[in-house]
Amino acid sequence: MFFKKKTENDNNIKKKKGCLKPLIISIVIFVVLGFVVIMSIKDVIKIYGVNLKTFQEYVEWLNEEVDENTLTTNKITNAHYVAFTEKANNSGLEIFDANGNVQMNVPTIKIENSITLTDCELGAMINNASKQENNSQVFNLLELTITDLGNGFYLMKSVVKFDLTEVKKEIGKNANDLPNQIYITSEGSCYTVGSRIQTKDNTIKINQLSNDKNQKIVNFLKEVEKDMEDDELSSIMDINNYVLTEIINSFVSKTNTKIILSNGTISFNIKN
Repeated sequence: MFFKKKTENDNNIKKKKGCLKPLIISIVIFVVLGFVVIMSIKDVIKIYGVNLKTFQEYVEWLNEEVDENTLTTNKITNAHYVAFTEKANNSGLEIFDANGNVQMNVPTIKIENSITLTDCELGAMINNASKQENNSQVFNLLELTITDLGNGFYLMKSVVKFDLTEVKKEIGKNANDLPNQIYITSEGSCYTVGSRIQTKDNTIKINQLSNDKNQKIVNFLKEVEKDMEDDELSSIMDINNYVLTEIINSFVSKTNTKIILSNGTISFNIKN
């Protein structure tokens, strides 16, 4: 199986992943790598019974045009980041670096007062923290929506745009036919356990594919993931929510707060 046969190029890719600055990018880059490598290494068709014609059809589907305006219903904007910075300053949240950007790659984050953020404001914080030194972004959260389902459960919807440009360069010619970006919409139930947020029953939709096309690619990826040795990516279905819950839980841990979900908001409360 491909993931059991590491090559020198694979090692170079992992080294580059370790050099990226923020915690968020170190999580996201692995997810992107796993997804792209699966779809770009054509040897997998010999293992999972997908003929070359079908595999190339999958790649063509991934290259279909995506309209971001219709893909998102609760789009994150710069205004949300401005609102976040005001709330952060009012709460004494010391999360900004010398350049005024969000810095998550630290052991602890000081906070003086509890803070309540809208889902979009939290998304704007995550986006700013995911920027690399050159201002590029492998991961761009276009939407984050939290809706009350009742009985302590909430629907978490996220739309993430993955920039595959640099990853494709690392993989080489096998990835040439893939698009430079992929959009993944993820939905799942989320709830809190102690000071952590967890998700279940996650589903994903790739780009704006029809349900039939999306299910065929998802089924293919599920077959591939059964033989993946890497524990960092436990399930293709958990791509976005895995990333988001890891980021949120890291923030909770670093600020030593307790998370409280509500319809459209997340509160980080100072522990007594």
